[in-house]
Amino acid sequence: MADEGEKETTAPKSGVWDASLLPFDPREVVAKNVSGSTAGAGSGDFHVYRNQRRKELFRIEKLEKQSADIEDDRKFEEELMKKKEVEEEKTRKRAQKRKKKKQKQMELKKQKKVAATEDKPKASEDPNEHKESNLSRSDHNESTLGDVK
Repeated sequence: MADEGEKETTAPKSGVWDASLLPFDPREVVAKNVSGSTAGAGSGDFHVYRNQRRKELFRIEKLEKQSADIEDDRKFEEELMKKKEVEEEKTRKRAQKRKKKKQKQMELKKQKKVAATEDKPKASEDPNEHKESNLSRSDHNESTLGDVK
């Protein structure tokens, strides 16, 4: 059984390992196939160890860079969505303002049309009402010439 300070390292029933169950960070493991004793090490083992260490450090660096890139992308998408929402709100408000202005113009146009129709004489009025003013000049001259003889 594991002590209180140690984590249990058994695989879950699903068959997938959870890194949080391990008592160490798997990224800290540096070398894989290095002989455990320096007494039995040959002259080329150091170079093998050095290459494996370099590859492992490169792998860890790449993993951290990918993690940072994913986080940056997530933040960028989040900011982009916020900006998009703000712009959509501004666009909606502007469209509402344009619609309101257009309605107001249409109402003024209708009022002017109604006012113009009220000023015109109606067809029911008597057209002979202003007969004297409708006389042509020649009619007026004939009526005045008849008196002078």
